[in-house]
Parts: sequence; structure tokens; C-alpha cells
Amino acid sequence: KAQRNHLLYSNRSAARAAQGRYADALNDASQAVALEPRWLKGHVRKGAALKALQRYSESIAAYRHALQLEPNNAQVKAALQEVENLQATSSRNWADDLASSGDEDGAEASVPKRKAPGGTERGRSTIEEAPAK
Repeated sequence: KAQRNHLLYSNRSAARAAQGRYADALNDASQAVALEPRWLKGHVRKGAALKALQRYSESIAAYRHALQLEPNNAQVKAALQEVENLQATSSRNWADDLASSGDEDGAEASVPKRKAPGGTERGRSTIEEAPAK
């Protein structure tokens, strides 16, 4: 019976998100949505987990689905707006990085590293080629 209970998965999703276990939170939220597709909170939990994983397009889709269920829900509208803003900011940052990645004669410049959530650095990675045989 527990495996068919959308409330169990939703609550566990919230607990896992609070622990920073966002991939697990997403799995549980997805299971809650699969079990009860018309339940708002499942979609909200899924949107939150996807946001934490920086999967903004998918998060926006989850929040939009939640708004189809409750079009006047102010909390969902605010969460959707926040993710849309994050996506726009993220897109602008990457576009700036790409625009500054080369100079006029085609030589490649280094891309500035930015701090990603969790304190890790993100930037261009380099791949070394294997020596020719």
C-alpha cells in the first residue's frame, strides 16, 4: 500500500530536499505526480527539486502544470516567476561567457569561472588529446 501512496512520496520528497538530496527529492516528487496527477503539491515539489538541480525549463513546466490545476495560486505563481528569472539570468551569464571566449583573430581566451550553487566553480573544461600512435 505504501508504494501507491502519493502523500508518502510527496512528504519524502520534501524531507529529501531539506537534506539537499535533490535528485532523490525529484524521484519521489515524480512518483507522487505519477500516482496522483491532479494533486497540486506533487507538481510543486517536482518544480522545486528541478529548480534546485538547475533544470529550469523542466521546473517551469512543472510549475505551469501546477497552475493549470490551480490558476490563482499565488505561491505557485511566485515560484514560477522566480525560476523564470533564474533561467533568464543563467542564460545571460552563459551568453556573456560565450561572447567573451574569443578575440578578433580567432584565438581562444579563457572563460571566467563563476561560482555555482554549492561553492563549486564552473567554466570551460579542457580535454587533453591522446598522443598519436
